[in-house]
Amino acid sequence: MLNSPSCHPCVKIIRWPREAYKREWCRKSGQLRLLVIDEGTDAPVSADVREDWIRLPTRNEDIRVRIATLQARNLGHYAPQVDPNGVIRRGSCTVTVSPTEAELVRLLTVNFGEIVSRESLRKRLCQGDRHASRNALDLHIMRIRRRLTPLRLEIRTAWGRGYTLTTCDGEEGDADLVEPSRPDEVDAEFQGTAP
Repeated sequence: MLNSPSCHPCVKIIRWPREAYKREWCRKSGQLRLLVIDEGTDAPVSADVREDWIRLPTRNEDIRVRIATLQARNLGHYAPQVDPNGVIRRGSCTVTVSPTEAELVRLLTVNFGEIVSRESLRKRLCQGDRHASRNALDLHIMRIRRRLTPLRLEIRTAWGRGYTLTTCDGEEGDADLVEPSRPDEVDAEFQGTAP
């Protein structure tokens, strides 16, 4: 489902203005970002829907809400869509797959970020063919994986259970950025900032 935590894109926390270089890198790479504005500093003006800001001092809960809002506002840029012609869209990027592969991707997309069982995928594959072998499904998954690479999407194997369609954003070049993916990381970063 689209409200699954596993399908939400990562939000980078950037201290402003001292980490301005990180803001520019995130802007160029399309990363979501929350600027934490130091007390007494002017907030930058931005019309980018992938950016928000909050001023210190602040409460940790306010930071979590801003992060969740950014993620919800931008989910459409991250969750793929499949049209009736087999065109897969994610943001402004597209790829085309065969009609059979489009059916498999539709099922994975409806369950974006969640495991889809092999049996469910095999049944979807059988719609045009009375019997689809295990090898046929494996072959289609392999082809789809190749086609999804330009969209920065990947199909992960859940051994013995099925497959998950997820994003592969945030894997390159951002090791020096803070990822507040867990509440305790947000708390540690901004400990004592609340009045």
